[in-house]
Amino acid sequence: MQRRIYVQPMKRAAVLLWGDDGLNQIAAALPDDTREEFFRVVPSDPWIAARHIINWMYAAHRGPSQLSLPKTREYIDRIFDYGSGVILRSLLHMADPVALVPRLGPLWKKENTHGELTGSVDPGGKSAIFRLTGSPYTETPQTRGGLAENYRYAFSLTRAKDVRETHSLEKPGTLVFRIRWV
Repeated sequence: MQRRIYVQPMKRAAVLLWGDDGLNQIAAALPDDTREEFFRVVPSDPWIAARHIINWMYAAHRGPSQLSLPKTREYIDRIFDYGSGVILRSLLHMADPVALVPRLGPLWKKENTHGELTGSVDPGGKSAIFRLTGSPYTETPQTRGGLAENYRYAFSLTRAKDVRETHSLEKPGTLVFRIRWV
């Protein structure tokens, strides 16, 4: 489960990038239960099943993104922009990426009911390695790549420059991603 706060930014990013046609294309491709969760007038609770977020992202990637990795990355970046308040983005712009790393595990726990995120900084202070276990985001190449892209973009908003990410499946259920910066 994830906090429902991601639903509106996902819809807003779709409309701003692809218009109502793109949003309708995504909605038409969703399973009924996911469509209902994303288009509820009054949410039943503050949590939404991660599978609904994953279904939405698959529909966006196959539909308006046209299976284009750069277009999907742009969509993920815009979701982050629209889902993060001005204060958070301002704080990220001032943040030291090394100081951010130990705070991400507790933030994951606050925003997700499944999974454990741990991170450590390399001795040179120019990269971090993260491990995510027990989360539905470790299950497919698309979800692993999307999650790693989300963290790459967040780090690119900090004082880090030339941020890059790599990711791999260490073992079933464990996503490892490295964020490097200058």
